[in-house]
Amino acid sequence: MELIFFANVNTRILELSLTCEGLRRTSCVVTNDSQRNNGARPLIVGSLSSRAAKTSDAREMACRCDIVELRWDLLYADGAGWRDAIAVWREEKVPMLLTARVPEEGGKCDIEDEDLMWMAGAVREGDYWDCELATWTHDEGRRDILLRGWNDIEPRLVLSFHNFTATPALDVLRNLRDKAEAAKAHVFKVATYLQSEKDLEVLLELQREDSAIAVATMGMGQFGPESRVRCALAGSLLNYGYLGSEPTAPGQWEAGTLKNTIFAAL
Repeated sequence: MELIFFANVNTRILELSLTCEGLRRTSCVVTNDSQRNNGARPLIVGSLSSRAAKTSDAREMACRCDIVELRWDLLYADGAGWRDAIAVWREEKVPMLLTARVPEEGGKCDIEDEDLMWMAGAVREGDYWDCELATWTHDEGRRDILLRGWNDIEPRLVLSFHNFTATPALDVLRNLRDKAEAAKAHVFKVATYLQSEKDLEVLLELQREDSAIAVATMGMGQFGPESRVRCALAGSLLNYGYLGSEPTAPGQWEAGTLKNTIFAAL
């Protein structure tokens, strides 16, 4: 099996070429460390735009991923009907990852406290909740709202870090990972802007390191699509693609395509 990445003048595009000659990347070997994260296989997270969240095709979309991410901030920004969207996906009994992203890290809008409390109260056993690491560790008010909303249900906590302009040094990312661990996160998620192959190598090195908590890495920018596959093969636990027709972050693949590409390479 051969996984080849091609580039043109305008953008980095990806193409999957399957042969029986082993797994290689042009000019660089793609290693498969996907059994890291305590032996867990890569999970595909299907991220919903506000339009896709209200679809009548939930069952078909849910088949493309392992976990469905509902972006509360995107729904909330659209106004009326945001409370109703989750009911459709509950019927499919698919694990949910609930995210109410703050504007400072890519969120669509601010959310009123009472509405955030309602969103937190929608958590069920087995769900994930994504909160920015900076918010969780420095915004006691917001953290308290989430804890009170969850009540006695403890979701799998994903503490995330986003940088839309650069990729910090490896030591900086290690320090953030250690803070997430100290905060008792289940998963530390990193999404950074990749300006070069060197930046991608920083994410891959972080991903391959031994860690007490699960790690999920991904890139944005022209190297973003490539990173989504290579980080998964390096052991990234959560690997995001979009459901519907609209990406929810730069560099995302369509979820079903991402799933097929990753598992063809395993």
